[in-house]
Amino acid sequence: MHLLLGISAAAGAALCYDGAGVLQAGEARAVAGPVLKASLLRDLARRPRWVAATALAVAGWPLQVTALALAPLAVVQPTLAVGLVLLLVMGARLYGERVTRADWVASAAVLAGVVGLAVCAPAASGHAHHPLTLALVLGALTVAALGPPVLRGATQRGPVLVVAAGCAFTVTAIASDLLATALGDGRWGAAVAWVALCAPVAALGTLDEMGAMQRLAVARVAVPIFVVQTALPVALAPMLVGEHWGPTPGGGAGLLAALATCTAGAGWLARSPAVDAIVGATHAGDAPPA
Repeated sequence: MHLLLGISAAAGAALCYDGAGVLQAGEARAVAGPVLKASLLRDLARRPRWVAATALAVAGWPLQVTALALAPLAVVQPTLAVGLVLLLVMGARLYGERVTRADWVASAAVLAGVVGLAVCAPAASGHAHHPLTLALVLGALTVAALGPPVLRGATQRGPVLVVAAGCAFTVTAIASDLLATALGDGRWGAAVAWVALCAPVAALGTLDEMGAMQRLAVARVAVPIFVVQTALPVALAPMLVGEHWGPTPGGGAGLLAALATCTAGAGWLARSPAVDAIVGATHAGDAPPA
């Protein structure tokens, strides 16, 4: 029952994150000049739609933390792909875009992957088994996310920004998992520390992501960021938070297959014309047809 509730909470977080991402993409492109510095966030903060989208994303975070308190990180992160299925349906219904058979197959792949992850889920831990290793890994990922805003030249190219954003969101995913455990154990000092880490790193990841969306097509930003922030936390979970794959079906093979299925389906959906229609209309400021 806890696992199902965790998946439901993760799906709710996905709806918040993907809905916010659609609005943020349009606003990022509307800001003149690809300037990757804090002033970009300042300029975006003056746009009411971007502020509303950011508030929606922030509202999704407690749902993600709740999901991590109920289900393993290896299940929660891939479940965030469920939001893309909703965007597909919205694009079809609001903008009349045709949903192809391949789109439906991709949607089924996302849902089948989530079910497979639930079946093959490792035991949730959330406890940092090696604090020094945890600090080194999270520190390295944070430095990677910080590189583009600090450095110049090639570090501010679109693909580099995408990887940097994925690294930042990997940090927030792992920190959120440890936050959920700290809250469950009543370790309030540790909980405050994890919140203090999540907030600036999430802002850093948002800056990288908005910069990438000024340079690349939305699908070329959304898909790789999703893959990085899904696959990397899942891969690091056994080492950092003790979610061991050995006892799972096939010694982790079932978990990897479910993860690959979910990720492949999400990658196809992010390129769907129905999803692009929502982003394009949002960017143009169009209202959906009645």
